[in-house]
Parts: sequence; structure tokens; C-alpha cells
Amino acid sequence: MPTGCFNLASPVLTALDLVKYIGTSGCLNKIADAILKLTEKFTEEDLRNALIKEGRASTAQRLGFLLECLGYKKLALVIETWLKHKNISYVFMVPYTIVEKKLLISKNKNRRRKIIVNKDIRELHLSKNKNNDVA
Repeated sequence: MPTGCFNLASPVLTALDLVKYIGTSGCLNKIADAILKLTEKFTEEDLRNALIKEGRASTAQRLGFLLECLGYKKLALVIETWLKHKNISYVFMVPYTIVEKKLLISKNKNRRRKIIVNKDIRELHLSKNKNNDVA
């Protein structure tokens, strides 16, 4: 007897959700590792369509920054293009405490992506997938 059905998220929507809920998704390295695996399963067009459906600029900013750090420049460019016509503000890479906000607000900014980098992302480069699109 059927009990019902439900939709499962696609790889690209899962990547967006991991970044959207970055404060509860786990540490940045684990999120980056999951995104590395997920990027093998979606295309630039999948990402473009998901961005239209998702509609959150802050999520797109964070994912674009992570993708660029991980070497997925073509996917990051899709996000950058989508964001061009949005009125975006600086966002923290991960949620912050009031103390962190005061300490970090004026430094560690990625002006291109409008991200305030409040976590060390250097180690993300070490886990970079060798088959990505580092074009």
C-alpha cells in the first residue's frame, strides 16, 4: 500500500541548501567537501535554473565564493552573472556573533563577491578536486 511520495532535492539545490544553512550545516571544510562531490552532478544550466528558482542573493554570493575558492570558475561565473542585476550587500561567509561582527566588518572583504570572510578558507584549496574547471 503506497504511503505517499515526496520530492528529493537535486544536487544543485542541495549545494545551495548547504550554503543557505551554513550555520547549521557543519564546518566549512565539510560543506566544501560535499559541494566538491555535488558539482560533479550538475551543469552550469542546472545552476542557472536553480538560482532563478532559489532567488536568494546572499546564498548565491556564498556559493559563488566557495566555488571560486575551490577552482570551479565557470560555475562561479554563472553566479556572478546572475548577481549582476541584483542589489547586493556584503554578507558574512558564515553567521557571526556580535563580537565577530565588530572585529571583522572592516577587514577580510572580497569586494568582487561582497563577502566578509570570517573563517579561514586556505585549507579549502588543499581539498580541491583535480578534475574541476580551473579555466
